[in-house]
Amino acid sequence: HRSGVNAVFELGGPVPGPEEQRIIDNAKKELGEKLVLNGPLRSEEKIAYFRRLDVFVFPTRYRFEAQPNVILEALCCGCAVIGADRGCIAEDVSEMGGWIVPGDKASDSREYFSIIKALTKDRTKLRAVQAKSLCLTHKRLRRAVNDYQKMLALILTGEYYDRRFREGSSQNCISFSAACALLWGQDVALTRLVF
Repeated sequence: HRSGVNAVFELGGPVPGPEEQRIIDNAKKELGEKLVLNGPLRSEEKIAYFRRLDVFVFPTRYRFEAQPNVILEALCCGCAVIGADRGCIAEDVSEMGGWIVPGDKASDSREYFSIIKALTKDRTKLRAVQAKSLCLTHKRLRRAVNDYQKMLALILTGEYYDRRFREGSSQNCISFSAACALLWGQDVALTRLVF
């Protein structure tokens, strides 16, 4: 293989279109059994997929990328992450000790392969980054859950709305009954949620 990387590559997710399928077909011809095509992954399959990986690579070229869930999912499963510098990716990945490919080089696969090649030679560093991503991601999740629990408590007691109305908010707010319906899984037609 031209990159000089001795690794097995796993591709997960649906193929968006014919151009992407052509690229995948060409890669499969070049890599053979070193490229595993998983297709769309759901729930437990996705967790198992991430847990098999040493490194998750997200070389997005989408210029309006924001904060892709797939990176957060990979981090939660303890993957080291290499991502393109788009949207919030650099902030999320760098905080966890991962690697970012600058925006002007995000389309150059050699940039990603050079990082992967270095990691195959330094497994200690790779394991340290994996442990860091797992630890920090779980801390962030606990903090987020705690914040959401506090917010829901304010909503359910009506204190959240009392504050909004005292502050003179003119925005539409979700009603107490709609909040309860959402919590218990009932369908409610809402035009706007404001938190």
